Amino acid sequence: MILRAGSHRARLKHHGRRIVVREKYQRPEVKDLGTKWKMVYWDYSSKPRRKRSKVWGKQTAPSKRDAQRLADQFMEKVNARNNEPGLYITDDETLASLFAKCREKTWPHLKNSTRQHYEFFADKYLLPAWGTMKLRKMSVIELQDFFNSFHPRLSPKSIRLMHACMRVHLNQAKVWEMIGKNPAIGGEAASEEATKAYDPAASSDSRQADRTPSRAHQNSRRTDRVRITPHR
Repeated sequence: MILRAGSHRARLKHHGRRIVVREKYQRPEVKDLGTKWKMVYWDYSSKPRRKRSKVWGKQTAPSKRDAQRLADQFMEKVNARNNEPGLYITDDETLASLFAKCREKTWPHLKNSTRQHYEFFADKYLLPAWGTMKLRKMSVIELQDFFNSFHPRLSPKSIRLMHACMRVHLNQAKVWEMIGKNPAIGGEAASEEATKAYDPAASSDSRQADRTPSRAHQNSRRTDRVRITPHR
């Protein structure tokens, strides 16, 4: 398709009284690179547009016909995304945009206590530090350093809950095909052994994080009240 210079909008073509929008359509031909097949195409969903490539090994596609069939299947989604970018995920998605989508689509189905946990950790810790970070650039080691930095300011329980909040939302991003791998799965939250010398009562941040209600905590408190009832 031919576009005007500096314009990313589809050109309008007049057919009598009707105005028809010419869609962006590409069918690039695969090229033989010896051990693999390569295809180059334009991605109009990014700003500015980018030239991207896709390769297939010859074990996957032995002949050019097989490679071209895979390329055509791949380009179906690319062409659809180029024409309706608002319906598809782009590489520019950030953690803040992910949490915004989850607030709208998944949080309404959660328990109140779970939503309160997610909202607290997202607004106080995760989004201020990672909100502008692109999802595809988040790494396991950076997340590990981030959670390690809270020791011993926060209790092990608070760090584990914060880590779980990040892990669940990044896992949802993987389900939505926003990322290929969840970078929060490779790391670990602080263990009780690593922080056993720390007194959580001495940290205001820890007390505030632990104040967020949870059903398991409420049930345990009810059990404790039953246990300490004096005998007659």
